[in-house]
Amino acid sequence: MNMLTEKIKVAIVEDDLDLQEVMKEFLESSGFDTFCFNDSEQFFAQASFNQYDAFLVDRKLPGRSGLEVVRALKAKRISGPIIMVTGQSEPNEVVEGLEAGADDYITKPFHYQVLAIKIRNLVERFRALSTMREPLRLINGERLQLLENSLELKSGDERVRFTRTEFQIFCPLFLKLGLFVKRESLFEGDSLQKSRSLDVHVAAIRKKIRPFGLDLETLRGVGYRLVEPDSQAEINFMN
Repeated sequence: MNMLTEKIKVAIVEDDLDLQEVMKEFLESSGFDTFCFNDSEQFFAQASFNQYDAFLVDRKLPGRSGLEVVRALKAKRISGPIIMVTGQSEPNEVVEGLEAGADDYITKPFHYQVLAIKIRNLVERFRALSTMREPLRLINGERLQLLENSLELKSGDERVRFTRTEFQIFCPLFLKLGLFVKRESLFEGDSLQKSRSLDVHVAAIRKKIRPFGLDLETLRGVGYRLVEPDSQAEINFMN
């Protein structure tokens, strides 16, 4: 994925001042601009939300928690991705953060280079979504396109046809490549029937898209994201 040419502005909301300083120094040495806040109260009092391209939010903040910060940012309809920083020994924090509206997560301790790549990739995807005018993606150098009239995924001379329901489920996942989409936003209907039907449709979609170098990653009870199989090891949610 191409690196962004302009500096990415990252808001860091972290009460561990040592960790905050290390993140700040590494990200700035990697070409980012950083804006640090020691807790949620300082963040809400001083931050200019629309000036940031991405947000790093610690799950366990004094006062208003990281979950509350995420919910407030989503309510403000900010345009950048939110990455929740969680404890490695608390897998439930991942689920809670994503349910609150975080777009991704990283667990402590983490490699700072991985963090920098994650931020760049998410910001690039968000910017692409904001300017995209047609359902088109470039995967492993191949041009993939969704064709609404024929309910097909196309790459060169290769095509696969979806049922209308499969297409309706796959389309938001395709448009938000690499980002989680909640289960409840993918399918309408009675809750129990919806859950069972969605699982069946997702299984069918997986079989159809794998020849195109794509797969669906599941976070149980939360949702799915469309990924390139080679990238799953790096971003496996349940390690």
